[in-house]
Amino acid sequence: MADHDFSSNQVSSDTKQKKVYENLISEFNIAMWQWDIKKGILRPFFGFETLLGYDNMCDLIHADFWQSIWHPDDHIQIKNDVRECVNHRCQTLSLIHRIKHHDGYYVWFYSKMKVNYTGDETSLIGLSINLDGLEENISGLQLEKENYENFLRATNAATWVWNVQTGETIFDEPWANLVGYHLYELAPIDINTWIRFVHPDDLEPTQRILDDVFNKKNEYYVSTFRMKHKDGHYVWISDRGKVITWTVDGKPLIMVGTHIDVTDHKRMESELIEREKHYKYLVENSYDIIYSLDLDGKMTYISPSWTRLLGHTVDETMHVSFRPFVHPDDLKRLEAFFERIYATKTHDAFEGYRLMTKSGEYRWFNTNASALTNDQGEVIGFTGTARDITGRKKLQDQLALERDFFKKTLLSVADAVISTDTDGKIVVINPQALKILGYKENDVLGKYLGEVTKIFIEDRMDGTTQSIENLILSPTERLIPQATLLNRLGKQILIELSIAPITDIKQTNEGSVLVFRDISEKIRKQKEIEFLSYHDFLTGLYNRRYMDQVIQDLDKDRYLPLGIMILDVNDLKEMNDFHGHQSGDELLKKISRILEQAIHPKDVLGRIGGDEFLIIVPNTTLEDMYRLKHSLIETFDHEVIKGRKISVALGYSVKTEHDQNIYDIMRDADNFMYAHKEARRQQE
Repeated sequence: MADHDFSSNQVSSDTKQKKVYENLISEFNIAMWQWDIKKGILRPFFGFETLLGYDNMCDLIHADFWQSIWHPDDHIQIKNDVRECVNHRCQTLSLIHRIKHHDGYYVWFYSKMKVNYTGDETSLIGLSINLDGLEENISGLQLEKENYENFLRATNAATWVWNVQTGETIFDEPWANLVGYHLYELAPIDINTWIRFVHPDDLEPTQRILDDVFNKKNEYYVSTFRMKHKDGHYVWISDRGKVITWTVDGKPLIMVGTHIDVTDHKRMESELIEREKHYKYLVENSYDIIYSLDLDGKMTYISPSWTRLLGHTVDETMHVSFRPFVHPDDLKRLEAFFERIYATKTHDAFEGYRLMTKSGEYRWFNTNASALTNDQGEVIGFTGTARDITGRKKLQDQLALERDFFKKTLLSVADAVISTDTDGKIVVINPQALKILGYKENDVLGKYLGEVTKIFIEDRMDGTTQSIENLILSPTERLIPQATLLNRLGKQILIELSIAPITDIKQTNEGSVLVFRDISEKIRKQKEIEFLSYHDFLTGLYNRRYMDQVIQDLDKDRYLPLGIMILDVNDLKEMNDFHGHQSGDELLKKISRILEQAIHPKDVLGRIGGDEFLIIVPNTTLEDMYRLKHSLIETFDHEVIKGRKISVALGYSVKTEHDQNIYDIMRDADNFMYAHKEARRQQE
């Protein structure tokens, strides 16, 4: 078709040949045409008079006329598809579209055209087949096509088609974009195009997976490998495909599939593995038993301390109810404890229940537990810690029997212990308590507890001597998971505190005992874990996980206009390569400090990638964002590290309307940043 020009003066005048065309037109509802894009002439040859009802259509050759009878919903798509085809010098193009009939309704057509390139002129020669009567099918196909395209866009999936026998391969534009190219830059394209980009270490494993599909061991092909980007780094790709056509002798013929960039997922996966190792170390080395239960009371997790303290193995305990391990006399109270947490969805503490050891003996425990909820806020289980208080419980039991023995025992335990009489005066204090309080024994014996120390319950600095004495004189046992103790030097120490009455055999109150331990280090580690989960380890700024949450929290009308600024550090790789990663780290830290000083307290700053920072500015304007950008550029232009000027690229955008998608705003800021990066690169 490329060697022919179907112009009106070249169509055979032979009546017989014309009759053949007319019969084809009548039988198959076909029209033929030629479109000279540069001249703006679209010349119909045959068929349109019959299909569209216009007279003398061969005289209607202006492209403007034809564009005026295209369906409005198809007009832009046709022009865009033709322009894209011509720009990339493709050879053929197919479209499904509508053209207005002379009587006012629209007729569906399938048009297939051949593109001819002659010098600087481009023309399209094509056939249009009437699809009248198939509107519903076309609408369904169009909807299916749109759903498919929406899926590809939503997953950032690129597509490929491979003739396994010939090596011919078709990639789409997003496939080339994955490795930083446009599709036309990779021409000519075949399977070797893909092979050139795959990391050498990944080719053999991927080939083995393909062989299993080709040998029909597996129906689907699934592989993850690295491909080299145009910029020199590697991106991780998730590749999925299926053979859809086989040769008669059972060999794979046509295979189709998708490529999805999973580089960020791989990086996060690596980070999560490291964090999981850290958390696992903390859990496995905790003295307390850490556990989780489902709503039936079955254990869904139990830490190694369970085995160390009770002798039961983790394997024989998992997915087994906790009830058989609990002393029968304590079971109802413990069940009521979890029922209370289920009802209130709050944290609670419970002390004084027994668990059976492997040998059949019982040990005393207390527990702190919270409700586990799903995304809908429904309780799906419980999680908590159980502390072995067997030693402390034995001490409390012995208090009522042997005071002397009680005192000796108190002096030997690791916990701090203070015993008072019924007036609240200190009668016994062990070395650990003296160490925490900062006193010698002779300085405190016989004094009221309130004269020696102040204890602030629940970290509220409102405790008084009277309030402490009231707690001491209480006839019931009290467990306080966290309190603040003030020692002789005025130092505040976080403690876990238990207060219990001392009674004789006749249950007469003879005083109280306070048992406490310094939990400052434990709380510090808990806060460190919490900090690490929301902060970048290197810079101390918020991390991506936290910033993702902040974006959702601030994406509210009351924060509009909401500014998004993205900063990318130029030449970080060169800094690492020439001066070492320590210098690169210093660069990132310095940039972090500059950004912290530049933003307002209401703004939120985070490091969201290796060399990327995000600033979220609520209640701002484009002018304010512009000033912030240029203020930062001016500041960085005067900063030098290791003899190199700090170079950054900045982009920003502002959400001003409720209906705007915040992620579109972020993408605009990102595009603006890359444009700035490119502009700075050209200036340099």
